[in-house]
Amino acid sequence: MDTTTDASTATQPHTLELSRLRGYRVREIGFVLGRLRIRFESPTGSSEQPLLECLVMPTVLKEHSIVSADDERWAGALRALIGQDVTETYEEQGIGLRLELTYGSLRIHPRPSQRDGTAVARLGDFGDGAHKEWTSGVDCFADLHRELR
Repeated sequence: MDTTTDASTATQPHTLELSRLRGYRVREIGFVLGRLRIRFESPTGSSEQPLLECLVMPTVLKEHSIVSADDERWAGALRALIGQDVTETYEEQGIGLRLELTYGSLRIHPRPSQRDGTAVARLGDFGDGAHKEWTSGVDCFADLHRELR
């Protein structure tokens, strides 16, 4: 059995996809310096508590209505997500990032005026060090800037 470690991968941080949050439960939601922070708890009871940091304010979809940050119901709609499980996730152009929860969903998608390369969201604090940052104009947010070029 080979127990050697490849030096090129040993020092590289792990990357991940939003889908890793499937099964996790929303533990807390808070605002810090213009960012929305969503902390999750592990379905296995481990001490792992991943953090999704939204630098672009998300919309909440609940009971066929969309609640955005400029709506007075938004904070209440966010609070209602606490305790819900992540049942599905999406990372797609035209959708952005979307978390389907037990009784609603959360969507992160910047406005077309958001400049390319601007951070949109970050996911991290997994026990293995895995993390990801999504930026405007790349991957699931690439569709925003086609008409601007």
